[in-house]
Amino acid sequence: MLWSDPKNEPPKDMRDAQAMIRRLTVVLALAMLVVVYVLGVGHSQPPGPVRGPAGPFADRLPRGPAPPLRWPP
Repeated sequence: MLWSDPKNEPPKDMRDAQAMIRRLTVVLALAMLVVVYVLGVGHSQPPGPVRGPAGPFADRLPRGPAPPLRWPP
């Protein structure tokens, strides 16, 4: 590299823009966390009674023991 080569850095306005974008990214990330927290606190309780592992569709499940597995089919 020659002594007369220019420095390999972006211009000042480009560095300023990068710094502003970096700060904006941090602010947006914090804002998203606040929104997720606020929305999550409002819905921390389930909306209603849940009836077992199948929930509201438990009446559509077959009753009785499961059929035996056959392998190979």
